[in-house]
Amino acid sequence: WEGAVGNTSTYNSGKTVHFGMFPIRDMAFAGNTGFYTTASNEGHYNFRSFNALAPQQVTDSWTWVVDTRTPLNEVIKLRAY
Repeated sequence: WEGAVGNTSTYNSGKTVHFGMFPIRDMAFAGNTGFYTTASNEGHYNFRSFNALAPQQVTDSWTWVVDTRTPLNEVIKLRAY
């Protein structure tokens, strides 16, 4: 095959296309917004969101960055205040 199998994105290319090196690993919804991750994505964003009323278009993409220099218990204390 050529390209993604079963990709029903509205467009063939661009920022609104659903893609990933691996299948969707986790998905969650908050209201009409869906969020999913494809885990490792080799230089692309790992997390994406979409509107449940227009699921064929990605609305946002981002990556999660963790500062490993700060111990987790210190991060929790900082957020608690």
